[in-house]
Amino acid sequence: MKKSALTFLFIIMCLDSFSQQGFYHTFSDPDRKTWRVGDVLETENGFMLSLRNQSSLKKESKVIKMSSEGVFLGEMCLSATDTAINLCNLFPSTGDSGSVEGLAVCTTSDDSAMLLTLRIDGDLNVLSRSMASLPNSDSMDYWLDDYRFLQTTDGYFALLSYKGQLNEKEIKLCKISNEGIVTQVERMEDSLASYVANIFHIHDDSTGFGIFLRKRQIQGTHVNSCAMLYDADLQLKGIYDISNWYEDDGHGNVYMGDLSLYNSMMCPSPDGGYYISSRLNETSLAGTTIVDDQSSVLAKTDSAFQICPQYCIIGHLNDTVEAPSFYRSVDINENGMVFQCSMQNIIFSSWPYGSNGTHLVVTKTDPDLNVLWQKRFMKDGNIYSAFQTMATSDGGCLIVGNVYDHNPELCQDVFALKIDADGTVGLDEIQEENMAFVYPNPAKGTLKIGGVEAKESHIYNALGQCVMSFQGNEANVQKLAIGTYLLKIADHEGKTQTLRLIVDKTN
Repeated sequence: MKKSALTFLFIIMCLDSFSQQGFYHTFSDPDRKTWRVGDVLETENGFMLSLRNQSSLKKESKVIKMSSEGVFLGEMCLSATDTAINLCNLFPSTGDSGSVEGLAVCTTSDDSAMLLTLRIDGDLNVLSRSMASLPNSDSMDYWLDDYRFLQTTDGYFALLSYKGQLNEKEIKLCKISNEGIVTQVERMEDSLASYVANIFHIHDDSTGFGIFLRKRQIQGTHVNSCAMLYDADLQLKGIYDISNWYEDDGHGNVYMGDLSLYNSMMCPSPDGGYYISSRLNETSLAGTTIVDDQSSVLAKTDSAFQICPQYCIIGHLNDTVEAPSFYRSVDINENGMVFQCSMQNIIFSSWPYGSNGTHLVVTKTDPDLNVLWQKRFMKDGNIYSAFQTMATSDGGCLIVGNVYDHNPELCQDVFALKIDADGTVGLDEIQEENMAFVYPNPAKGTLKIGGVEAKESHIYNALGQCVMSFQGNEANVQKLAIGTYLLKIADHEGKTQTLRLIVDKTN
């Protein structure tokens, strides 16, 4: 392992050297290596990013240091002979406020895995390191395929997912000390999980944790995901099903909502519930016509993990696919403000390349998921893959990921987009587009449109019939029947946006 010389080429755009508002920052490797973003952490003096090399058989990792204004301050490289190093997580140090703890999974050609634990100071000097073995699969032909880590006051919880030749799954839970030593291992019952979204902190138990996962399909049920809660001794405390929802509009159209846990996560809300950021697969069945739409969803549950319909936000209806950021798509600041980032215009047939570029949609809400602003960024024709969404101490957020053009064989650059608390970057070079949003949604009586100055709007039912028109940013929908509608909004510049509107008069 070594601390390398500066090798990245950086392009930085920011408002001024002393601003804590917006910046856009890209960097590429002169050797044309592709570095994939792993994690991002805000420090006392700026930000640190972990990256891993995706371009060669020799998998190495880097830590990048940036100032609060987006200025590159240095890097540290982690590499080893015949060992792949994936620096997957950065955490604030529990012992020294000025240092950072990093966790890296190291694998060798024989599929054995080690955990490298680092403590790094603000100048990227390694203060301490330790290496310890991670448990192997109980099956000889399985290999470590995925892993999740959660920091606690006295160490970490880890979820290790092993994969077989026929996509069989084996999941183990681990308890790890601050020194990186695995102190306890428990195997999850094989019948429970087919895919794990994330591992998260839970309310009322600072020593336990929760897992958001996709359950193995059980015929005849409408449940595909659940939250599982564990205590500090890795013992299961409870399983909470999160059901699909079905809606019949009375005209032969059944809307089926299915939380696809890929690109999904769950985290605690300030009031005892939990937030879910996920991709919602919806299917409309009308005779022999089947129409699929996939949108990002930001939802809130109560303490029993039941989704509260009045808190559900469904992304814009369009001819493409929306999906949340890959690793961390939602984050909450100390005031309870919620930030979510999604990628829009994704075409799965050529994943993840959108025909007109993949751009970013960022939403800020209050703790009850009332939208404060929703904006589209980076609509410049390039492909943006967001990996981390982090709320920042100044009230804004930082989005980091990879950007490239339509040739997938070319090197992917790393980007960092800093957005201020009001949803602006403040740079002429960065395209910002206000997106319309409707609240409350579901609506019971008065409906309001935010984000744009609406000139005229039309509401359509599932048969495509216009059932209501109104001018301005407010209307009363109390006379509409319960169901799902399309709301087409035209602003004063002639631009139109189409949203999904839910009318629900139940309490």
